[in-house]
Amino acid sequence: MTLSLALAGCAAMADGKPDLAKITGHYVGPGVTCPQFQLDTGETISLSGVQETALQPGTPVVLEGLWQRMSTCMQGRDFRVVDILTPE
Repeated sequence: MTLSLALAGCAAMADGKPDLAKITGHYVGPGVTCPQFQLDTGETISLSGVQETALQPGTPVVLEGLWQRMSTCMQGRDFRVVDILTPE
């Protein structure tokens, strides 16, 4: 059972790099400890790994990164931003 769990954890990685997720929405503003972002689905989440000055409130944006299992952010789920992309 331990072996199957270890292999399942590796499935999300390609060539030793984690699979990055893309999310779309807009920057809301500062939160308690982390910037707040509203997904196109309406859910508000926290962002880590990005400075608030990199985003303009209300502007549509696509972010690439990883969902965090543990976070120091105090509001909603945490998405660790790796790259800010231009919306298509």
